[in-house]
This record gives sequence, structure tokens and C-alpha cells, in this order.
Amino acid sequence: MFLNNSVTPFLTHRLVNGIGCHASSNPLQAKQDTFLCSIPSVIMPRVVKFSVERTIIMRHFLTEYRDSVLAFVGILIASISLGFAIWQGKEQIKHNHVSVEPRINAYFSIDGRKDKWGIYAINNGMGAAFVTTITVTVDGKPVNAVENNIFVGAIQALGLRVGCFIIGGPRPNDSFKVGEEIFLIEARGGDRSCAGDLLRLKWASLSPYRLDFVLETESIYGDKFRYIYSQNRQTRVD
Repeated sequence: MFLNNSVTPFLTHRLVNGIGCHASSNPLQAKQDTFLCSIPSVIMPRVVKFSVERTIIMRHFLTEYRDSVLAFVGILIASISLGFAIWQGKEQIKHNHVSVEPRINAYFSIDGRKDKWGIYAINNGMGAAFVTTITVTVDGKPVNAVENNIFVGAIQALGLRVGCFIIGGPRPNDSFKVGEEIFLIEARGGDRSCAGDLLRLKWASLSPYRLDFVLETESIYGDKFRYIYSQNRQTRVD
């Protein structure tokens, strides 16, 4: 059994052997001795042995390995700080990416006040959108570009007269700045002979199975997005 000043040697000897106990002359030690003497003598030896040995072992451990314990605690704190810094850095990068995401919306508009009749696209996001690809389908079939403009091919596939419309639309590698709106297909002038074509374009643009297009873009960080006109929905492409 290990012994130290936590219990006076004389008291420890008599308690462990069940002989009796006397308080130490040391006032601080006397309080501990008095407490130990209050424990029934039947269990006193075991209690004293356990208490003394545990106390001595812990003090020995802390004394012997104090530097190691302090070093371990320091490493633990440093590791937690490093982990928090890494997490914070990742969150900041994520925030930076989100803060410059483009947000494409397209819609069919009839607005006599602004002389608008056609299909328009706008970037409502917080960052520029760089066009990578655009695909158009009519009745579920892909449309080929005509004269380097895929919406000209869409008008022809719908059986409409190209002369009734002003046809725009982005090309690959074009960009939308923040808040920029462009026309994709717009009515030309007030030619009454084109009224039927304009109505057919309206019906086609409002039917998800008749006219649809997919616009794929990138942010300034290279994050990829896909906008589907029939769903009016933009999704991130991983």
C-alpha cells in the first residue's frame, strides 16, 4: 500500500489494522482524520486502503506526467482550434460561391406598355452567368441551329414564319450580367398577317411538351447550373 501525507502514518496504520484512531495534531490533517474515524470500523480498512491508494496514485501520476498531461491538453486545444479554423474557412468559401450564383428565369410575356411579345430570359442572381450550352426541343425532338441560331431552328420546327419574329438568344460563351434581360424570340412590328404565328408561338411556349429549352451556365467560380424552361427551375450540376 502507498502512503503519503494525505493520512498520517500513525492513523493509517491503526485504521487499516482496526486498532483504533487518533486525530493528528495538525489542524488540517485532523479534519480528515476525524472524518475517517467516523466510518464504521468494519469497513474502515477497505475504505482507507482504497482512498489512500487512489489519492496517492493520482498524485503520483500528475506529478510524474505533469508535463506530458499539459502537452496533451495543449495539443488537444490546438487541434480543436485548427479544426474550427478549417470549418470556418470552408463555410466562407461556400458563402463566397453562393454569393455570386446566377439565377436564370425565362418566361413568355405579352406587355403592351413595354411593347413586349415573346419569350425572354433574365438573370435574377447575384453573379454573372456564363453560357456553356443551350438545347431546344420541339415536340420532344432536339432542334438544330439554323444560321448559327438555335431559336431560328425552333421557329422553323414549329412551322412558323421566321419573318414574323426577331430572334435572339444567347450563344455558347455568351454571358448574362446581373439583372440583364434578353429576348429569345420576339414579335416583329404590327403585321396583322403574323397574328396567327404569334398565337401559335404563345400556345407552344406555354405547353411543356411543345416548346422547351435547357440552358446550362457557369458562375465566375466555375459552378455549373442547368435551367429548364418548361419547369422554370434552375438546379446545380455537381
